[in-house]
Amino acid sequence: MFSKKDRIQYANINAKQKETYNFQKFSSVLANYGFATLRLNDDWNGADFKA
Repeated sequence: MFSKKDRIQYANINAKQKETYNFQKFSSVLANYGFATLRLNDDWNGADFKA
């Protein structure tokens, strides 16, 4: 298990890492409502993922 000291500092990660982090956090919220998500590696018409 991870402890608090192992958590990343959002302010210290780069833009691509922030995009990945935000996708994971938002995916967990959508999962609570029965949605599955798919991350798009290449932004397609501005979309980062599908739900």
